[in-house]
Amino acid sequence: MRIIKVIALYILLLLKTSSASGTDLFNNSKGSQSAALGYTGICLNNVWSTMNNQAGLASLKKITAGIYIENKFLIQSLNTKSLAFAIPASSGTFGASFIQFGESEYNETSIGLSYGMTLSPKFSVGIQLFHYAINQTQELGHAGVFSFQGGFIFKYNNELKIAFHIFNPQFIVKNNNQPQLAEIVKLGLLYQISENLNSYLEFHNHSIYKSGINSGLEYLGQNNLAFRIGYSTIHHKLTFGAGFRLQKLLINFASSIHDVLGYSPQISLTYEF
Repeated sequence: MRIIKVIALYILLLLKTSSASGTDLFNNSKGSQSAALGYTGICLNNVWSTMNNQAGLASLKKITAGIYIENKFLIQSLNTKSLAFAIPASSGTFGASFIQFGESEYNETSIGLSYGMTLSPKFSVGIQLFHYAINQTQELGHAGVFSFQGGFIFKYNNELKIAFHIFNPQFIVKNNNQPQLAEIVKLGLLYQISENLNSYLEFHNHSIYKSGINSGLEYLGQNNLAFRIGYSTIHHKLTFGAGFRLQKLLINFASSIHDVLGYSPQISLTYEF
Protein backbone atom coordinates (compact mmCIF):
# COMPACT_ATOMS: atom_id res chain seq x y z
CA MET A 1 0.00 0.00 0.00
CA ARG A 2 2.88 2.37 0.78
CA ILE A 3 4.38 1.75 -2.69
CA ILE A 4 1.03 2.48 -4.39
CA LYS A 5 0.75 5.72 -2.43
CA VAL A 6 4.24 6.89 -3.41
CA ILE A 7 3.72 6.04 -7.10
CA ALA A 8 0.34 7.78 -7.20
CA LEU A 9 1.80 10.86 -5.52
CA TYR A 10 4.71 10.96 -7.97
CA ILE A 11 2.36 10.82 -10.96
CA LEU A 12 0.20 13.53 -9.43
CA LEU A 13 3.17 15.86 -9.01
CA LEU A 14 4.37 15.17 -12.56
CA LEU A 15 0.98 16.10 -13.98
CA LYS A 16 0.90 19.32 -11.99
CA THR A 17 4.45 20.31 -12.89
CA SER A 18 3.94 19.68 -16.60
CA SER A 19 0.77 21.77 -16.91
CA ALA A 20 0.94 24.76 -14.59
CA SER A 21 2.53 26.30 -11.56
CA GLY A 22 0.87 27.40 -8.36
CA THR A 23 -1.79 24.74 -8.12
CA ASP A 24 -0.94 23.73 -4.56
CA LEU A 25 -1.07 27.34 -3.46
CA PHE A 26 -4.22 28.52 -5.15
CA ASN A 27 -6.52 25.58 -5.99
CA ASN A 28 -7.84 25.26 -2.45
CA SER A 29 -9.26 27.88 -0.10
CA LYS A 30 -7.10 28.61 2.93
CA GLY A 31 -8.10 28.25 6.59
CA SER A 32 -9.31 25.08 8.31
CA GLN A 33 -12.94 26.22 8.29
CA SER A 34 -12.89 26.33 4.49
CA ALA A 35 -10.90 23.10 4.28
CA ALA A 36 -13.47 21.22 6.39
CA LEU A 37 -16.30 22.56 4.21
CA GLY A 38 -15.07 20.91 1.02
CA TYR A 39 -12.65 23.80 0.36
CA THR A 40 -15.47 26.31 -0.02
CA GLY A 41 -14.50 29.78 1.17
CA ILE A 42 -15.54 32.68 -1.04
CA CYS A 43 -18.77 33.38 0.90
CA LEU A 44 -17.04 33.62 4.29
CA ASN A 45 -16.08 36.80 6.12
CA ASN A 46 -12.86 36.19 8.04
CA VAL A 47 -9.14 36.89 7.95
CA TRP A 48 -8.66 34.11 5.34
CA SER A 49 -10.73 36.23 2.95
CA THR A 50 -7.36 37.93 2.35
CA MET A 51 -6.63 34.89 0.14
CA ASN A 52 -10.04 33.31 -0.57
CA ASN A 53 -12.23 36.28 -1.55
CA GLN A 54 -11.05 39.74 -0.61
CA ALA A 55 -14.63 41.08 -0.48
CA GLY A 56 -15.03 39.11 2.76
CA LEU A 57 -12.57 41.45 4.48
CA ALA A 58 -15.05 44.34 4.31
CA SER A 59 -17.11 43.25 7.32
CA LEU A 60 -14.18 42.70 9.71
CA LYS A 61 -14.27 45.13 12.66
CA LYS A 62 -11.13 44.10 14.58
CA ILE A 63 -7.44 43.71 13.80
CA THR A 64 -7.05 39.98 13.15
CA ALA A 65 -4.11 37.64 12.54
CA GLY A 66 -4.11 34.00 11.51
CA ILE A 67 -1.83 31.04 10.81
CA TYR A 68 -2.77 27.96 8.80
CA ILE A 69 -0.81 24.73 8.24
CA GLU A 70 -1.70 21.81 5.96
CA ASN A 71 0.26 18.55 6.08
CA LYS A 72 -0.65 17.11 2.68
CA PHE A 73 -0.84 13.31 2.67
CA LEU A 74 1.27 13.34 5.88
CA ILE A 75 4.39 14.13 3.82
CA GLN A 76 6.50 16.96 5.23
CA SER A 77 7.85 18.14 1.87
CA LEU A 78 4.27 18.84 0.73
CA ASN A 79 3.36 21.10 3.65
CA THR A 80 1.57 24.38 3.01
CA LYS A 81 1.98 27.23 5.52
CA SER A 82 -0.08 30.43 5.40
CA LEU A 83 -0.12 33.68 7.34
CA ALA A 84 -2.86 36.32 7.13
CA PHE A 85 -3.35 39.73 8.70
CA ALA A 86 -6.30 42.17 8.47
CA ILE A 87 -6.54 45.81 9.62
CA PRO A 88 -9.94 47.56 9.48
CA ALA A 89 -9.98 51.25 8.51
CA SER A 90 -12.71 53.84 8.05
CA SER A 91 -12.99 53.20 4.31
CA GLY A 92 -12.56 49.41 4.34
CA THR A 93 -10.21 46.66 5.50
CA PHE A 94 -6.60 46.14 4.44
CA GLY A 95 -5.04 42.69 4.43
CA ALA A 96 -1.67 41.01 3.93
CA SER A 97 -0.91 37.36 3.29
CA PHE A 98 1.96 34.94 2.84
CA ILE A 99 1.75 31.35 1.55
CA GLN A 100 4.52 28.78 1.13
CA PHE A 101 4.32 25.28 -0.31
CA GLY A 102 7.27 22.85 -0.19
CA GLU A 103 10.66 23.00 1.50
CA SER A 104 14.17 24.36 0.89
CA GLU A 105 15.02 22.34 -2.27
CA TYR A 106 11.78 23.33 -3.98
CA ASN A 107 9.07 25.70 -2.80
CA GLU A 108 6.40 28.01 -4.12
CA THR A 109 5.56 31.27 -2.34
CA SER A 110 2.99 34.01 -2.68
CA ILE A 111 2.96 37.42 -0.97
CA GLY A 112 -0.14 39.56 -1.35
CA LEU A 113 -1.72 42.86 -0.31
CA SER A 114 -5.53 43.01 -0.19
CA TYR A 115 -8.33 45.50 0.27
CA GLY A 116 -12.03 44.94 0.83
CA MET A 117 -14.78 47.55 1.13
CA THR A 118 -18.55 47.76 1.51
CA LEU A 119 -20.42 49.53 -1.31
CA SER A 120 -23.85 49.08 0.25
CA PRO A 121 -25.37 47.16 3.19
CA LYS A 122 -25.77 44.15 0.87
CA PHE A 123 -22.78 44.41 -1.45
CA SER A 124 -19.01 44.29 -0.83
CA VAL A 125 -16.01 44.03 -3.16
CA GLY A 126 -12.31 43.31 -2.78
CA ILE A 127 -9.03 42.86 -4.64
CA GLN A 128 -5.54 41.50 -4.01
CA LEU A 129 -2.26 42.22 -5.78
CA PHE A 130 0.22 39.39 -5.27
CA HIS A 131 3.63 38.10 -6.30
CA TYR A 132 4.04 34.37 -6.94
CA ALA A 133 7.47 32.75 -7.11
CA ILE A 134 9.05 29.34 -7.66
CA ASN A 135 12.28 28.83 -5.68
CA GLN A 136 14.40 25.82 -6.65
CA THR A 137 17.91 24.55 -6.13
CA GLN A 138 20.76 26.79 -7.24
CA GLU A 139 21.07 25.04 -10.62
CA LEU A 140 17.41 25.66 -11.55
CA GLY A 141 17.10 29.13 -10.06
CA HIS A 142 14.18 31.40 -9.25
CA ALA A 143 11.23 32.71 -11.26
CA GLY A 144 8.34 34.97 -10.28
CA VAL A 145 5.30 36.83 -11.61
CA PHE A 146 2.87 39.52 -10.44
CA SER A 147 -0.88 39.14 -10.84
CA PHE A 148 -4.15 39.93 -9.07
CA GLN A 149 -7.41 38.39 -7.89
CA GLY A 150 -10.70 39.80 -6.64
CA GLY A 151 -14.39 39.28 -6.13
CA PHE A 152 -17.66 40.37 -4.58
CA ILE A 153 -20.21 39.17 -2.02
CA PHE A 154 -23.93 39.96 -2.34
CA LYS A 155 -26.16 39.42 0.69
CA TYR A 156 -29.53 38.68 -0.92
CA ASN A 157 -31.28 38.32 2.45
CA ASN A 158 -30.56 37.01 5.95
CA GLU A 159 -30.46 33.42 4.69
CA LEU A 160 -28.68 33.67 1.32
CA LYS A 161 -25.30 35.02 0.19
CA ILE A 162 -23.97 34.95 -3.37
CA ALA A 163 -20.26 35.37 -4.08
CA PHE A 164 -18.02 35.55 -7.13
CA HIS A 165 -14.22 35.40 -7.33
CA ILE A 166 -11.68 35.39 -10.14
CA PHE A 167 -8.00 34.52 -9.80
CA ASN A 168 -5.36 35.59 -12.34
CA PRO A 169 -7.57 36.77 -15.25
CA GLN A 170 -6.24 35.48 -18.57
CA PHE A 171 -6.08 38.90 -20.23
CA ILE A 172 -2.89 39.58 -18.24
CA VAL A 173 0.08 39.29 -20.63
CA LYS A 174 3.17 37.46 -19.34
CA ASN A 175 6.43 36.48 -21.00
CA ASN A 176 7.63 32.91 -21.42
CA ASN A 177 10.24 33.19 -18.66
CA GLN A 178 7.58 33.71 -15.99
CA PRO A 179 5.64 30.98 -14.17
CA GLN A 180 2.34 30.22 -15.87
CA LEU A 181 -0.63 30.48 -13.50
CA ALA A 182 -4.09 29.22 -14.35
CA GLU A 183 -7.23 31.35 -14.35
CA ILE A 184 -9.68 30.16 -11.69
CA VAL A 185 -13.27 31.44 -11.60
CA LYS A 186 -15.58 30.63 -8.68
CA LEU A 187 -19.29 31.20 -8.04
CA GLY A 188 -20.50 30.43 -4.51
CA LEU A 189 -23.66 30.26 -2.42
CA LEU A 190 -24.12 30.28 1.35
CA TYR A 191 -27.61 29.29 2.48
CA GLN A 192 -28.62 29.33 6.15
CA ILE A 193 -30.89 26.30 6.49
CA SER A 194 -31.66 27.04 10.13
CA GLU A 195 -30.25 29.08 12.99
CA ASN A 196 -27.59 26.42 13.62
CA LEU A 197 -27.04 24.93 10.17
CA ASN A 198 -25.30 26.53 7.15
CA SER A 199 -24.80 25.03 3.69
CA TYR A 200 -22.10 26.01 1.17
CA LEU A 201 -21.85 25.39 -2.56
CA GLU A 202 -19.18 26.54 -5.02
CA PHE A 203 -18.79 26.04 -8.77
CA HIS A 204 -15.16 26.19 -9.93
CA ASN A 205 -13.95 26.71 -13.49
CA HIS A 206 -10.21 26.07 -13.96
CA SER A 207 -8.45 27.05 -17.20
CA ILE A 208 -6.11 24.04 -17.06
CA TYR A 209 -7.49 21.38 -14.74
CA LYS A 210 -11.05 20.11 -14.73
CA SER A 211 -13.87 22.16 -13.29
CA GLY A 212 -16.11 20.93 -10.52
CA ILE A 213 -18.20 21.57 -7.44
CA ASN A 214 -17.21 21.96 -3.78
CA SER A 215 -19.82 21.73 -1.05
CA GLY A 216 -20.10 21.68 2.74
CA LEU A 217 -22.37 21.70 5.78
CA GLU A 218 -21.64 23.50 9.05
CA TYR A 219 -23.42 22.91 12.35
CA LEU A 220 -23.02 25.64 14.98
CA GLY A 221 -23.43 24.05 18.39
CA GLN A 222 -23.43 25.36 21.92
CA ASN A 223 -20.37 26.56 23.86
CA ASN A 224 -18.77 28.10 20.72
CA LEU A 225 -18.39 24.71 19.03
CA ALA A 226 -18.77 24.09 15.29
CA PHE A 227 -18.79 20.82 13.32
CA ARG A 228 -18.23 20.65 9.56
CA ILE A 229 -18.23 18.20 6.66
CA GLY A 230 -17.76 18.63 2.92
CA TYR A 231 -16.87 17.08 -0.41
CA SER A 232 -14.88 18.28 -3.43
CA THR A 233 -15.62 16.75 -6.84
CA ILE A 234 -12.52 18.52 -8.16
CA HIS A 235 -10.11 16.56 -5.97
CA HIS A 236 -12.41 13.64 -5.09
CA LYS A 237 -11.88 14.38 -1.41
CA LEU A 238 -14.14 14.04 1.61
CA THR A 239 -13.42 16.71 4.22
CA PHE A 240 -14.39 17.17 7.84
CA GLY A 241 -13.44 19.24 10.87
CA ALA A 242 -14.42 21.17 13.96
CA GLY A 243 -13.71 24.50 15.60
CA PHE A 244 -14.12 26.34 18.88
CA ARG A 245 -13.46 29.79 20.32
CA LEU A 246 -11.53 30.66 23.49
CA GLN A 247 -12.31 34.34 24.04
CA LYS A 248 -10.29 36.11 21.29
CA LEU A 249 -8.68 32.92 19.94
CA LEU A 250 -10.42 30.82 17.29
CA ILE A 251 -9.07 27.29 16.73
CA ASN A 252 -10.14 25.20 13.74
CA PHE A 253 -9.14 21.66 12.80
CA ALA A 254 -9.78 19.89 9.50
CA SER A 255 -8.68 16.99 7.35
CA SER A 256 -9.34 15.76 3.83
CA ILE A 257 -9.30 12.15 2.73
CA HIS A 258 -8.08 11.01 -0.70
CA ASP A 259 -9.07 7.44 -1.60
CA VAL A 260 -5.47 6.55 -2.61
CA LEU A 261 -3.14 9.10 -1.02
CA GLY A 262 -4.79 9.25 2.38
CA TYR A 263 -5.22 12.03 4.96
CA SER A 264 -4.19 15.70 4.84
CA PRO A 265 -4.67 17.19 8.34
CA GLN A 266 -4.89 20.96 8.80
CA ILE A 267 -5.04 23.45 11.64
CA SER A 268 -5.61 27.19 11.74
CA LEU A 269 -5.36 29.67 14.62
CA THR A 270 -7.01 33.09 14.42
CA TYR A 271 -6.62 35.85 17.01
CA GLU A 272 -8.61 39.09 17.27
CA PHE A 273 -6.83 41.99 18.94
